Amino acid sequence: MQNRKQILGTSGEDIAVDYLISQGYVVFDRNWRSKTGEIDIVASEPLNASTELIFVEVKTRSSRDFGDPIEAISATKYLRMYRLALEWLSENSANREPWRLDIISIVISKEHEIEIDHLKRVCA
Repeated sequence: MQNRKQILGTSGEDIAVDYLISQGYVVFDRNWRSKTGEIDIVASEPLNASTELIFVEVKTRSSRDFGDPIEAISATKYLRMYRLALEWLSENSANREPWRLDIISIVISKEHEIEIDHLKRVCA
C-alpha cells in the first residue's frame, strides 16, 4: 500500500506522461530501475523521434510552501540522473546521440489545480 508521498509522486508521474503525450512526445519507458536508481520517463520529442532521447525526472509537490519542486534536485541527483541515462543507453543498446536530461516540476494544490513546468536540457 502506498503512503501519501508515494501517491503524490505516482500522480505527478502520470500527469507528466499525459503532458508529454499531449505535446506529441513519444514515451519509450517509465520507471526504469537499476541497482543505482530509477529513471522516471524516457521519451523523445515529436520532431526528433528517431534521434534525440530525453530522460525525464519528475518532481511533484502539493504546494510551494517549501519551495519549488525543482529545488529538491541537488547536484548529486543531477549526477545520478546522468549516470542512470548512460546505464539505460547501455542496457538498451541505444547508441543514440544526442540525448538530454529534462525535469518536469508539478504542483498539485489541495483544490486539485495542477501547475506543470518543463525544464529542458538541464544537463546534456
